[in-house]
Amino acid sequence: MWLYLYLAHEKVYSVSTIITDLRKLRQIVVISQVGTLTAASQILAVTQPALTKSVANVESMLGTKLFTRVPHGVRLTEAGEEFVSGAKRMLADAEDLAERVQGYQKLWRGRLRIGVAPLAYHPLLDRLVGSFAKENPALAMEMHGGTIEEIYSLLEGRGVEIALGWTDAVEEWPDVRSQSLGRLDMLYMARRKHPATNLKSVTEVDLLQYPVVSPSDPLTSATLTGLYVRNGLPPRTAQYQCDDFETTKRIVRSTDAVALVLSAGKMGNSVGREFHVFDQLHALQVNMGIAYAKSQPLSPASQAFCDHAMSFEWVS
Repeated sequence: MWLYLYLAHEKVYSVSTIITDLRKLRQIVVISQVGTLTAASQILAVTQPALTKSVANVESMLGTKLFTRVPHGVRLTEAGEEFVSGAKRMLADAEDLAERVQGYQKLWRGRLRIGVAPLAYHPLLDRLVGSFAKENPALAMEMHGGTIEEIYSLLEGRGVEIALGWTDAVEEWPDVRSQSLGRLDMLYMARRKHPATNLKSVTEVDLLQYPVVSPSDPLTSATLTGLYVRNGLPPRTAQYQCDDFETTKRIVRSTDAVALVLSAGKMGNSVGREFHVFDQLHALQVNMGIAYAKSQPLSPASQAFCDHAMSFEWVS
C-alpha cells in the first residue's frame, strides 16, 4: 500500500514538473508547429539529440506518446494535440503574467500613495506630481494631506509610501528616514494693495502687526511663535490657521492678513503676479524632503518618484 502511494505521488510530481517547465512546453509546441526536430532545434537553438532526449523524457513522464513519426518528420498524436493545446494556453498565461509583473517595475502598472505634510505645501507638490505623471501616464497616484503627525503615522502603517514636506521632525519618528530636497525660503505674502506695500522700507515687525495666516501643524505654529519673539513682540499664534492654499489666498485677498508661503518660484509664478510677495524678508527656512519608512523597501514607483523629485527643477 505504501509503495503504491509513493509511486502515485512520484508520478503526480513528475507530471507537475513537466507542466511547470516552460522550456519543455515551448519545445513541444515549436516541434508541433514546424513538424521536424531538425527545424525545431534550429529555432530553439539546441542540438537535435538534446531535443530528442527532452521529448522522450516528457513522454516517459506522461506515459504516452506525443508524436508519431511520418516520412518527412513528426506529427502529433491525439494525446499530443491535447497536450499542445493546453501548453499554448499555459505559455500565453505565463507571458501575460510576466508582462503584468514587469509592469510594476517599468511603471506601466501599480499605484503610488503620496502624503503631503503640512497640507499647505500641496501647491509645491502639484508641479512635481504633474511632471512625474506626464512621464508615467499609466501609473495611478493618490495624494493624502495632513499634519506631520498624521502623515508620518500613515508612513509607518503603510497608508502612504512616501511623504513630501517639512522633514525637520523626522528624528522624532524612529522608523522614518528622509532625503533632503534642500532648504526652501518661506516669505510673507499680502494682497496687492495691502497698507504695508506703501511703506518705503518694510520690516518684519511691520508685517507681524497684521493678522497672520499659517499652516495648522504644531511645528509651524511653534516656528511662528519664534518669529514674534525674535522681533521683540509678544508671542502669538496665527489668527488664521489654514492648510488649503486656495482658502489661504482668499483670506489674503479679502483682509489685511499676511500669509507665510514658500517663495513664489516654488509655489508657481502666478502667486507673484496675483499677490505682493515680500522677497526681501525671509520669515524662515524649512528643510524640504521626501520621507519613507525604514522598515519597508521602496517600490519601483516610489523609488522612481524619489529620483524624479531629487532632480526636479523647483524654480519655475
